[in-house]
Amino acid sequence: SIAANDWRDSVTLAGHEDVLGNIPASDRTGTDPLQMAIPASNLGIAQPVTIEALYGPGAESPSQAMITVTQSGILDDSVGGIRYRFDISRQDDQWTITRAGRQFRCQQGRGHQDFSTEPCL
Repeated sequence: SIAANDWRDSVTLAGHEDVLGNIPASDRTGTDPLQMAIPASNLGIAQPVTIEALYGPGAESPSQAMITVTQSGILDDSVGGIRYRFDISRQDDQWTITRAGRQFRCQQGRGHQDFSTEPCL
């Protein structure tokens, strides 16, 4: 998608808070991009979650993945949703998280309704 390309091609993570440093170095590599991204997303209990995975180039042997994990229905007075994005690259049989970003969406009446790094009220 165009939004995915904008994010991937941006040096600044295109409107995301950089959270790669929050992921322990030992958890940044593995054999399955989804199994790496899900724990790094700090999912809460019983929250609706949407996971999107874009792989490329090539469908049979991709060397890159962009995983988006979106949590909604968060039990917080100001934050209503959190979205994580992970750029994951493969070399041989090893995948590595190379970039990780986070955005927030506010509860109704508590600030912005689009995902952003801006704080909620």
